Amino acid sequence: MYNLNGELTGVKNRLCGKTLLVIGDSFVEGHTLSESQTWAYKLADRNGMTCINEGINGASIAYSANEQYISIVESIASIINSVSSADYVVVLAGHNDANADLHGGTAISIGNDDDAVNTTYKGALNIIIDALLDAYPTAHILLCAPFNRSGIEEDYAAAMETMAGIYSVPFFDSYHRSTICFQNTAQNTTYELENTLHLNEAGHERFSYIIEAQLQKI
Repeated sequence: MYNLNGELTGVKNRLCGKTLLVIGDSFVEGHTLSESQTWAYKLADRNGMTCINEGINGASIAYSANEQYISIVESIASIINSVSSADYVVVLAGHNDANADLHGGTAISIGNDDDAVNTTYKGALNIIIDALLDAYPTAHILLCAPFNRSGIEEDYAAAMETMAGIYSVPFFDSYHRSTICFQNTAQNTTYELENTLHLNEAGHERFSYIIEAQLQKI
């Protein structure tokens, strides 16, 4: 049944009152946007959740000796130490692993499924996912692939899907299913932040509903 505002009544919102931990790169941190303008904050605010944003501008998943910013695999232990509990954990990154310019001219190697090192994409994902499962065994964890900004991210999106499957962790394919196309002029004008290949607030708003739908299902 719906009320006069078009809201569904009599249905419990399973997200309400829960803690949402988001980890990732500038697509989580917001680049130059304020925290309240990001998709994670909007999603949490709409559903009465506590949002903990651990996004790091410029961060890659894996460690690189030439990296300009701390990687997620290097920071995951400190994040877990500072966040004692979480009901939902979303990881969105991979854009910077694919960007050779950030790593001395060579993109981070995707590596193999059983890598145990932090210097390959799959190896770092092994470390990160395992650490999150250990720290938050009852949490709902969602891995989100990088967006299709320039076409270089597709192999990293596929690799993340593989690793999510190995750990039986839900996966969302932002590369193919974000509903935002950076290559389309009209959508680019609507959702890109000042020609930076990042989402503006309207883009974050749109994406917040995409991820909200995913979290409602897991």
